[in-house]
Amino acid sequence: MLSLIAGALYASALLIVARREDRFGGAPWAALLTCGLTAMRPVWRGTESLVRRLSPGETPAFDRRRSTHRAAAILALLFWAWLLLSATQAPATSVIGPAERLLGLLALTAVYLSVAALGVGWRTERDWRAVLRRLGIRAPGRFDWLAGVCGGIGLFMAASLATALWESAVSPGLFELQTARARDIFESFSGTLLAGASLAFLSALGEETLFRGALQPVFGIPLTAGLFAATHMQYAFTPALLIIFVAGSGFGILRLRLGTGAAIIAHAVYNFIPFMFNILTNQAG
Repeated sequence: MLSLIAGALYASALLIVARREDRFGGAPWAALLTCGLTAMRPVWRGTESLVRRLSPGETPAFDRRRSTHRAAAILALLFWAWLLLSATQAPATSVIGPAERLLGLLALTAVYLSVAALGVGWRTERDWRAVLRRLGIRAPGRFDWLAGVCGGIGLFMAASLATALWESAVSPGLFELQTARARDIFESFSGTLLAGASLAFLSALGEETLFRGALQPVFGIPLTAGLFAATHMQYAFTPALLIIFVAGSGFGILRLRLGTGAAIIAHAVYNFIPFMFNILTNQAG
């Protein structure tokens, strides 16, 4: 968690410097922060081409000439590399209680919201109202609620079918091993509906605001969904990452067509359904 917060602080500093090159461009510390932004022109051209080729149904805004977009690309790549490296390490054996997990989730959500707001120009280019417009956040209407709830249920049903196929294709022992870390997180929040709702809403709010609200308009749905899937490394390198990629793409379509609010609702519903089923099953038993 500390390394993630440190990375978020670096991200904030890098994006602010990139937005205020006229003010900070001559400072040595600013040059150190942005040293990779101008020396990788082939990378930027390739990134711009890749974003456009992968997003034929939308118009991503990635522009290799904009320092803020180059900064966001570097930070996304560093974050992705850090997640992949973390996945190769052995999981911690210490037992984390529900209260500690909730505090960690609150901290992570705060980090995601802060990076999203700073990344789109809060306090440098935009006020709060402009930031919310850029992030696609507004009060959801009836159709947003309907699309979000139906989308969340539909994506959950599709994920459940894919998970059943995955479970039938491997041995029971291997399936238990591949889902152990995710099951541990689920069980930590599955005691009450309030705990499950807290996980469902907070994770949906932070992740959708950062990924679909801030990143998707720049990088498009496929690349954003890939980065989103990589943040779920509790599943390691298993078919679950593909399932999450598909779910992230579904949230991305809602963001593109309706706004981030509908994506948040769908994500929260998608997360909450298994907790609801678990509580109802335990009460019936």
